[in-house]
This record gives sequence, C-alpha cells and structure tokens, in this order.
Amino acid sequence: MAGKLWGYLLGAELAAARPYWLGQNLALIAEDALASPYLAALSAQGLPVTRAQPDRMALEGLVQAWRHMQGEATSL
Repeated sequence: MAGKLWGYLLGAELAAARPYWLGQNLALIAEDALASPYLAALSAQGLPVTRAQPDRMALEGLVQAWRHMQGEATSL
C-alpha cells in the first residue's frame, strides 16, 4: 500500500512540474533510496537524467558561496 501511494504522489509531482523540466537537462540530487524511484519515473518519460551525490553537491555549493563572499570582500 505504501508503495502504491508513493507512486501516486511521485506521478502527481512529475505531472505538475512537467512544464518546467520538459526539454531540459535534469540533475537529480538525492540519496540512492530516494533517487531510484525518481530516476525510474523520469527515465520512463524519456528525460535524460544526470545523477549527483547530495554530499558532494552540498560541499560544492558551500565552496562556491565562500568564493563568492571572498570576491565581494576584495571589491570593498
């Protein structure tokens, strides 16, 4: 029953967001347990998906924020 509900919710989410991702490149940032259903559903829609690990993406985001802050500090 829980799997069926998960499928319905995932389908509703993808249907609602379709205008945003249709024809776009998509990066999926999620832990494996959460990413698998999304990867399967998006692939079934014919959308190419690039997987990214959330820990690595969080670190990259922090590095970019730090670099941005350093650039602002030197321009003052």
